[in-house]
Amino acid sequence: MLITGSMRRAFALLLTSSLLAMAIEWAISRGLPDRVALHFGSSGVPDRWGGRGELMLTFVLVHVGVTLMMAVLVAVLGWIPPRLFNLPHRDYWLSDLRRESTLGALGTRFAIFGIALNALLAYTVVLSARAQFAASERLNVTGLWVGMGVFLAFVTGWTVEMLRHFSRLPPRASGVQSSTSSESQEPSPR
Repeated sequence: MLITGSMRRAFALLLTSSLLAMAIEWAISRGLPDRVALHFGSSGVPDRWGGRGELMLTFVLVHVGVTLMMAVLVAVLGWIPPRLFNLPHRDYWLSDLRRESTLGALGTRFAIFGIALNALLAYTVVLSARAQFAASERLNVTGLWVGMGVFLAFVTGWTVEMLRHFSRLPPRASGVQSSTSSESQEPSPR
């Protein structure tokens, strides 16, 4: 599969977002005590404790996993038969003429999704670190719900944008000729 310039830029941003999130988390972890809360219950009270290294290893593995998952997903897109894609106007978008550009557009969108997921994960680390320093050692559950709400709003917008993009066909592709095209203004030969 051809890797387009926009896809390359999106994956560079995905990798950068992952590295930036890990750098922020590493900087935060340096100030954490040796024993930290690793999991919080629904009320924000810690219910599992462990070492600082375990916490950071978990977050590093999650960021690396998200980045790899998105990269592998895009890498295998070219191998998936068109009939297995659930895409509006699949036959048009995955025709031989448009397949590479369509896969490039999908790859870019998946990279953007990965960036948002890395941002959500970094946000949860910041909330967790703040709980470690709070006198009550409670997770800000409201802040977590706000972060999840923002992420879900992004996912909704991302999905709507993708569906709108692939639902629209150029006028000629949908069988409707534009009245401003030069072909429709020329008289027919007799």
